[in-house]
Amino acid sequence: MAATAGAEATEFRMLWHTQYVDRLTGVHATESANVQWVYDKLDVAIDDHGIEQSNQIYLDFAKPFLMTLGDSGVETLTNLKERGLKIGSLSDYGPWVPHNWRTSPFADLIDLPVYSSKSGMKNPNHKL
Repeated sequence: MAATAGAEATEFRMLWHTQYVDRLTGVHATESANVQWVYDKLDVAIDDHGIEQSNQIYLDFAKPFLMTLGDSGVETLTNLKERGLKIGSLSDYGPWVPHNWRTSPFADLIDLPVYSSKSGMKNPNHKL
């Protein structure tokens, strides 16, 4: 991500990691906004195309972790749905997941998704 605009990788990574909770709690409305924040803090100029490239690098890395569900998970949730149970999910996800929920394997299996990036609260939180 840092190389997209010639930023120093270690500094970029450090700032990116400091934003973890902010990503999860919706401080940055989009992943692109978070990427822009890091470049701004590093005082590195980057255009919209570069932001999107950096964002895509992150999404390509994160997607297998964020939007996959193993076979046993699909089977378990499908069995619960077939029994007529409603399924909810409390997530600690950044803003990318809600924007892409409909295309995820979870969309048809979870009746009520609650996203930390939309609620502004990260798990564990008794208010959720």
